[in-house]
Amino acid sequence: MGVLTTYQQQLQDMVNKGIDAAEKQQKRLSTKPFDMAEKLEESARTHSVKSLRKSYYGYSENVFDQLRELNGTVGEFTAQLISRVEKQVAEDADVVEEGAVDVAATAEDVKAAVEPTKSVRKSSPKKAKAAPVAAAKGETAEDSKEVKVEEAEPAKASDAKTEETTSA
Repeated sequence: MGVLTTYQQQLQDMVNKGIDAAEKQQKRLSTKPFDMAEKLEESARTHSVKSLRKSYYGYSENVFDQLRELNGTVGEFTAQLISRVEKQVAEDADVVEEGAVDVAATAEDVKAAVEPTKSVRKSSPKKAKAAPVAAAKGETAEDSKEVKVEEAEPAKASDAKTEETTSA
């Protein structure tokens, strides 16, 4: 919110510079007619023109002083407004922070509750994948056992005679 304060100060400085420039220009412009009036009236009424100029500048300075005072009042008002906004933003940030802490705590609770379920789920698919592989291995092993058993069984006498006859 420091940026808003900076903008407020810059705005006030710009208004003050504008007032100063307007006052300077107004005095420079108003000097010409009075200079001419003084030259015309120099001998006869020197006192009255000078008093008129003095009064005019007095009024003019009063107007510009009031404008500066108004700018100061506006500056104070904007500073109060910025202060209120900053306070509200800070309060809202605290509420958001509290909400974030609550959400983080809830997320941790959910994570803790889900992790055991994940480990059960992780082992179940592995077991499920391992079962067909084991079954396939088992079948292969059984097939190979049957082959080995057949190879290992002694040939029956009738089978042996048939084999001998066939080979001769």
